[in-house]
Amino acid sequence: FRGWRLLNRRLLAADGETLSRAIYARMDGWSDHAGRELYALFGVRTPENRQRQGWARLNLQLLLERLATAGGHLVEVHVYAANVTALGVYESLGFREVARTRSLRWRA
Repeated sequence: FRGWRLLNRRLLAADGETLSRAIYARMDGWSDHAGRELYALFGVRTPENRQRQGWARLNLQLLLERLATAGGHLVEVHVYAANVTALGVYESLGFREVARTRSLRWRA
């Protein structure tokens, strides 16, 4: 992840329990043609006992607002096609499919 500035955004409950986490990176040196910053989301996670309560959506909504204020123009996330719940959350926030990729693995 050379050249990426990794940060961690957490939304916490009053008792200190993590409700949702989204790790994001600013891709330093990368921008669109107008010079606007690009970001990537990783490790978006909500504990199982807190899923389907809107915490991930709220956390992502606040994070996207923060990135937009900081000059972020494009945010990219990679999601497994079988994760229909996550796809629904991202689409409800305005994300649109732009490509499909294949995952390849090698094991020794």
